[in-house]
Amino acid sequence: MMVWYVSSPLFVLVALVVMVRHWRREFATISYRDANLLATMPVTRVDALKPGLVKLVGVAKAEQGVMSYYERQPCVLHRRVVSTVSGYRRVGRVTYAETFQTHEWTAVPFQLDDGTGTLWVDARVGGTRVDYELGTSDETSDVQEQYIRLGDRVTVIGEIEMLSSDGGYRNAAHSRDASQYARFRGPVLVSWRTDAEFQPKVLPPWPAMLLAAVGIIGLSAAAWDGHLMMVAIASCASMVMGAVAMANLGRFG
Repeated sequence: MMVWYVSSPLFVLVALVVMVRHWRREFATISYRDANLLATMPVTRVDALKPGLVKLVGVAKAEQGVMSYYERQPCVLHRRVVSTVSGYRRVGRVTYAETFQTHEWTAVPFQLDDGTGTLWVDARVGGTRVDYELGTSDETSDVQEQYIRLGDRVTVIGEIEMLSSDGGYRNAAHSRDASQYARFRGPVLVSWRTDAEFQPKVLPPWPAMLLAAVGIIGLSAAAWDGHLMMVAIASCASMVMGAVAMANLGRFG
């Protein structure tokens, strides 16, 4: 029982680390609010556009795109994150590399085609949010690549504004180009996620949740038995010993 009490803080700490890493990975290029919009908003067809906030899903089409760095694929949205080492800083016996990042961002206006019609999307408008797909990167390189490729199936969420036009033109459906009578007003959200299985997962992995539950129950039991102070002292001692061990490893590394 005492081993469980003393190990409980470690269970909670490991669970928190796993949870934080999970959320950082799932929401690396999208906010929780935007992820909730993607998951809850119904899809509107291009030929059924109406004023207000809509969610469109279709293929990104353009005459040409910017080439990706590694795969050499044409993209309608592309971002490169380049990490550069500017120097080194020594803290005690450990030396850390100081880096800074530069972002290279390119956007190409494209048509979103959902099979019922097309609508132009211009991600160059200020305030546009882009949920990029993570591209293939060389692990030994300082370049990270993110993109939405030409021909990808994408989701676009934004405010639709109807333009003044001849109603007879729209009813006759002489053209599938909805940009003749509608457009996005202001910034939009463009995401590579179009299927439910790719939506960001709010709940962390079940092993982390199980570890956290075991740790919290152990801490509660220790408090109930009056051993919480002893557990806190043992945990602090373990942290100090771990920090000393890490420092020594950094010295020999």
